[in-house]
Amino acid sequence: MSKNLYIVEGDIEKNFVENMKRCNCIKLGKCVIFNIMQNIIKPTNSIVSKTYNEIFCIIDTDCKEEHNLETLLKNIECLKSIGDVVIFVQCENFEDELSYMLQCSSFELYQKFNIRYQTKKDLKKFLADKIVYSKYIKQSHIKRYCSRPENFKRLISSKNINIRNGIYLINK
Repeated sequence: MSKNLYIVEGDIEKNFVENMKRCNCIKLGKCVIFNIMQNIIKPTNSIVSKTYNEIFCIIDTDCKEEHNLETLLKNIECLKSIGDVVIFVQCENFEDELSYMLQCSSFELYQKFNIRYQTKKDLKKFLADKIVYSKYIKQSHIKRYCSRPENFKRLISSKNINIRNGIYLINK
């Protein structure tokens, strides 16, 4: 059995990955929160204490400053020593990806999820804590997740980072 690791930026992405694993929509694996664009992985970090077949890193593109890209590069090099690294680029942030996956506007997300006050803060809290994604997301939706990395690819083209479109799907 292969060992996989998901590295996500926050609670919202972690909840999404955990939900998708339970639905058998993505490969099984451990999921940890660590922002690989803002924090450098240290040799003492528990992330690098084991080896993995595949390491799936999910990043936002709302922080694209040079120091963020340099941090990303350093972390990818570190992760390559413990497994095959695949970067999934969210276009801006998770809420934008979710709108794209479900083919609806941000406003329609509030309605779809019955977000009471229709604020971004309430949406984020709901996505991090309460949502059961299987009620809303089907296998066909997942194919759209992280499928628009073109702008980010152009930004990092000189840095020799490999980005694969879309999240890996489980072959049944």
